[in-house]
Amino acid sequence: AAQAVSVMGSVWDTAQDATEFRSALRDTLDPSIDNGTWTDDAGRHHRLLEVSGVLYLVSGTDSAAVDAISAALGN
Repeated sequence: AAQAVSVMGSVWDTAQDATEFRSALRDTLDPSIDNGTWTDDAGRHHRLLEVSGVLYLVSGTDSAAVDAISAALGN
C-alpha cells in the first residue's frame, strides 16, 4: 500500500494566538493527545509540535516517516 505524509505549518501574530489554535486543534483532533503525538482510529499517525515559532501538524500513514519528518523539523 502507498504511504502518505503531510505537513501543515502555521505562524501566528502572538504567542496567545498560537496557544489558542494549538488548544483548539488538540481538542478537535483528539483531546487525549499525549506529548503532541497520537494515532487516530484509522491508524494514521500525527504529531503536533512547535519549532522556532511555527506550529506544525505532521500526519502520515507510517509512524517512522512522521518521526523522521518531525526530527528534521527540529523536534
